[in-house]
Amino acid sequence: MRSLPRTMSETLAHLSRTVPVIALFGPRGSGKTTLAKRCGGPNRTYLTLEDQGLRQQAREDPDAFLNSHRAPLTIDDIHLAPQLVDCLLARLGDATAFGSYWLITSHDEALAGLKVGPAMRPMTAYLRLLGLSQAECSHRALIQVPFLPTPSWVEQAGQLAPPPPLWYLSSHMAGRLNATKNVSVLDTLDTLRPPRGPGAVVALHTKDLLLSEDVRAIPVHYI
Repeated sequence: MRSLPRTMSETLAHLSRTVPVIALFGPRGSGKTTLAKRCGGPNRTYLTLEDQGLRQQAREDPDAFLNSHRAPLTIDDIHLAPQLVDCLLARLGDATAFGSYWLITSHDEALAGLKVGPAMRPMTAYLRLLGLSQAECSHRALIQVPFLPTPSWVEQAGQLAPPPPLWYLSSHMAGRLNATKNVSVLDTLDTLRPPRGPGAVVALHTKDLLLSEDVRAIPVHYI
């Protein structure tokens, strides 16, 4: 099955020309291995520590492991042999070629050693890969600017958004949106809140509203 192009592929290629070490992390199944293989090209060696022999060598003698597998090198499942991270730290220097090591893991705590000391910051880059986006699923990954919900975008979207639907109002009255911080939405809901007092009748689509403090004392007619 042909893999879908990923938006991060261009970022990975760019950083490989900028820093010696790239840490690619994210949840299992997000496509880290596929992305690394696709972007690595024929001159980059790919190793996975799920291989028992490689894993044993990396744990017992990380120096020999790195000596026998020269850069540019991609090491998958680096969390299975954290000794390699310490060994890499000792090898990194001004002469280390850009893009020498790509480290892949679903456990970002395995990369903690790379974050020690300010000297490592210009030497490493961290890329978090999540699942496929809508643009990637629609084959628009490399032709569309990635969506970034900045604070200004969120504010503008809130101003242009239509009034909330009735099910949203009902959910709020039922106490399902108690944690919301959207003041404008709450003001709208307060305005549309059903009347209180004897004889008030509210036509609703759900009996869940009986749990609401706002309508507990109000006669309700279900439709």
